[in-house]
Amino acid sequence: SDVCSSDLSGDIVGRYRDSGGVNHGFLLSRGQFSTLDFPGATFTGATAITPAGDIVGRQTSAGVTHGFLLSRHQKHMGRYTITDLGPLSGGNASSAAGISESGLIVGSVNTPDGSQHATLWQRNTGRMNDVGMPGLGGLNSGAFGVNDRMQTSGEAGTSDLDPNGEDFCGFHALGLPYNGNICAAFL
Repeated sequence: SDVCSSDLSGDIVGRYRDSGGVNHGFLLSRGQFSTLDFPGATFTGATAITPAGDIVGRQTSAGVTHGFLLSRHQKHMGRYTITDLGPLSGGNASSAAGISESGLIVGSVNTPDGSQHATLWQRNTGRMNDVGMPGLGGLNSGAFGVNDRMQTSGEAGTSDLDPNGEDFCGFHALGLPYNGNICAAFL
């Protein structure tokens, strides 16, 4: 199992693998363990939770991975509205990694050229912003944290070649286009 996030009241989200090898998301709240499965998915993983109980993560259905949002109607009530965050226009995959108290969601999307870009979803407008496009000059980026002022943190390839040849961001290991660039954190 993998714990990914907790909120101020001690609720915990993450994922676990069952004895059949299937990954499920989970919520541990007030000592109660609940499995979170996206309908029709072969993989579900929860990555972050807000104090209000909204949860983001990623799921795989029919071989395609998308980020999702589970919007909780009332804290500690088991009812959610599911939103598939979908890919960037022309892309084929997305993943949600973090959520702010006001519902700003960050993660990454795959673009038509196969690279990965940091993304900010605005729940109140439904708008998806590619915040990785300007980046630091490299091909790939990913966002992991966001606050209510829309400040996003993550990692990105730069335009400079890594003299040690490291794949510190892991983009090459993920099968993304990679040209040996230095990995840097961003805010």
